[in-house]
Amino acid sequence: MRILLCTTQIPFVSGGAEVLARALRDALVDHGHHAEIVAVPFQWDPPDQVVRSMLVWRMLDLTSYNGRAVDMVVGMKFPAYLVKHPNKVMWLLHQHKQAYQQSGRQYSNLGCTGESRRVSEMVVEADTKLIPEAKRIFAISRTVAERLHRFNGIAAEPLYPPVANAGSLHCRSYGNYIFSPSRLDSQKRQELLIRAMAFVKTEVRCFLAGTGPDHERLQGLISQLGVEDRVKLLGFLTEQELTDWYSDALAVYFGPLDEDYGYITLEAGLSRKAVLTLSDSAGPLEFVKDQVNGFVMPPEPDAIAQKIDLMFENKRLAQAMGSRGFEMLGELDLTWNKVVNKLLS
Repeated sequence: MRILLCTTQIPFVSGGAEVLARALRDALVDHGHHAEIVAVPFQWDPPDQVVRSMLVWRMLDLTSYNGRAVDMVVGMKFPAYLVKHPNKVMWLLHQHKQAYQQSGRQYSNLGCTGESRRVSEMVVEADTKLIPEAKRIFAISRTVAERLHRFNGIAAEPLYPPVANAGSLHCRSYGNYIFSPSRLDSQKRQELLIRAMAFVKTEVRCFLAGTGPDHERLQGLISQLGVEDRVKLLGFLTEQELTDWYSDALAVYFGPLDEDYGYITLEAGLSRKAVLTLSDSAGPLEFVKDQVNGFVMPPEPDAIAQKIDLMFENKRLAQAMGSRGFEMLGELDLTWNKVVNKLLS
């Protein structure tokens, strides 16, 4: 089959969505299909740019190229999944959350003006009307599927993506540091971890990996709190470096707000590390069970600090939780073979 994967791209920004699109393309090719990624730059400021982006995808004709038919398109991100095609399948990464539960709030890039509200209404209306055009609708998590049903009345089957570097992840030891790899962005809430480190009573350290727009603010916070000797920003890590940091960590912190999925949760489990996450992190809660393979805490620095100290003082607990997390992931059958078969079924 000739298959096009439809997604969007913010120039100079790469994250889990881009990794997922490339991995799906490679999996389809490995299964004998011709697959390519079609990405259009996405811009949300000013708000009317969101509507323009929606129109661009509706106007694209992806039914054939150079006289050869395109057998299927897979819609993945807003607004790429609005594209028209007689055989469209959805594997929904996320909708434009700013038009839904984040509208007018701290993390939204849509304000409270009349124009912004109208754009939000148009996004919701388009999703509700056009997503059902797809022959089959999947979502990358229960969290994403439940949002789609709650706001648009549309059912989707959760279909978890595998971890791209699963084969290289391993556990070497349970060291004296908490590891937190993620894009440095306010919605990922590394700030809570840094503030927690000002409360910890043990000698545990903390290393944060990744780049992003919040780098300077977080570095300033580290200096402000006087925790430079125990909290370090590592910047960008290669895949091998990332694997090494996972392998020797005591535990992994991942506490975003309302996350869609969260590869970090799975990477930690495959590295046999307990996960520290938060009660409103959404996606990670599908994999982290409180006091079983990690801790689910309120989004408060002192609560996070208490669990960090507990794990530092009881490394057998950290090891036991990490082992349970590894076993739980093994029961989920997270394979590309399963994903491809589902999408093409």
